[in-house]
Amino acid sequence: MLRKLLLSLVLLGLLAALFWPPVQQGLLRPPLIAALDRQAEAVVDAGLKRALASFALARGLNAVISAAQGTEVQLAPAGLGVTLTPGQVLDPVNDLVEQFSWVMLASATALGVQKFLLAFGAWLCVALLLSLALLALLTALWRPPDRRSIWYGACCRLLVVALLLRLALPGIALANQGIYQLFLEPDYLVAKAGIETGAAELDAGRAELSPPAADPGFWERMKESGRNLEIRPRLELLQQRAAALVEHVLKLILVFVLDTILLPLAFLWGLWRLLRGLLGGRAAERVEHFWRQRLAR
Repeated sequence: MLRKLLLSLVLLGLLAALFWPPVQQGLLRPPLIAALDRQAEAVVDAGLKRALASFALARGLNAVISAAQGTEVQLAPAGLGVTLTPGQVLDPVNDLVEQFSWVMLASATALGVQKFLLAFGAWLCVALLLSLALLALLTALWRPPDRRSIWYGACCRLLVVALLLRLALPGIALANQGIYQLFLEPDYLVAKAGIETGAAELDAGRAELSPPAADPGFWERMKESGRNLEIRPRLELLQQRAAALVEHVLKLILVFVLDTILLPLAFLWGLWRLLRGLLGGRAAERVEHFWRQRLAR
């Protein structure tokens, strides 16, 4: 009994120490794991900057396309005759760019959630899981001998899960960055440069097609009439630029959906499968059943 009391006091002291700021900070970010955390935070911050920059690029492209859609061309001297709006060929691109801006906003939100999880994961592993492990060990001391193995097993599982989660959350961010640099970054750079160039070309083409601001003289009207004869090649060039923009925008959407949504979800699913094996099938099924009931309400 005296031995149990002494061990219980030691465990209670360790449990209280977990919430003492110096000890908690040391457990939250020990030197080796702190370096891993800094790298993961830098990766998430870089991804967030990319998403926000791409969102700004999408909004700028949307403004250029909207201006080009309002451009009118008159196909007769002195401004009399048929009026065309060649910018209307950009309608599909404009719709796609609006959807692209929403994807960028969702990607930035997903990266913000990842940044929160990196900070919350450390607290979860130390303050919660280690506390539960100490409580399980304390409970095992006062259980009958034939029931202690269950609580010892729970304590070991919680310790393993805490260590795994503490390393896995920053590890997922770094693994995701590795896949991005190997497979997705070249497409991102090409698509980003293509959108910037396409926006500049569209703006220049809109300026060429725009009518003069003031009433021109006779010779200027004749020159304008000659220029109108070349409207078909200009329209074809505008359509080609629109098609190129569609390709680049779709490529950027694919890059960000994979980098910020699908790959992190795939890593988290793999982590959950690993945790299921550590926790045991029945415990994991009870957790799944609990959340399914809450989500179904």
